[in-house]
Amino acid sequence: YVREVTRRRALEDLAQPWDSLLSGASHRLAQVLSPVDNPAYGFPPQHLTLFYNTTGAFQRVLSRVDRTFVGSMPTLLTTDLEFPGCVVAIDDAWSGRVVVAQVAETLMAANDDADALLAAALVRAANFVKPRVVFLSHVMRTTGQVLSVHTLQYFRAANPHVVIVLDGSQAVGNVVVDRRLLECVDFYVGCGHKWLGGMTSSGFVW
Repeated sequence: YVREVTRRRALEDLAQPWDSLLSGASHRLAQVLSPVDNPAYGFPPQHLTLFYNTTGAFQRVLSRVDRTFVGSMPTLLTTDLEFPGCVVAIDDAWSGRVVVAQVAETLMAANDDADALLAAALVRAANFVKPRVVFLSHVMRTTGQVLSVHTLQYFRAANPHVVIVLDGSQAVGNVVVDRRLLECVDFYVGCGHKWLGGMTSSGFVW
């Protein structure tokens, strides 16, 4: 944003209260992420919060969720395809058990229907470990697989109380994010600097 205005205008904006700046930025982000012409897609704007990046947003969410399970040592399920920064955030903020589903090698060797292979691997892992928290990418950053809504619906049906967090860094602006998917998740973190072409410090959490 600062790059697009004159130095004088930037200084004037920085002199405003931070809550005013964040409110304006959140509104602009909501305009991009919540198309008014089709309410079936995008994020309900009243639940969007700006963050400095995806990893920071995820770490904040995870630390809050972790506090709700104090003393119970719940299991968090993720995969070996997640962004390294988010893996570090899990190590920093999660006090329970972590299970990493090994799916990368299978997906990279797949000749057909890798999406179905991913779904099957996640369902097997979930059935085995019975996670209380699931953290997955909406679009896998290394293989490009898109996480199926049906897989998320399975997680939700198997355990209505499971906390599902999606990393949408490679999804927002790249694939459709519809309300059916959002109905299955508790938190969706993402950023504007990849497929939306925004600034590097344009993370968000829904």
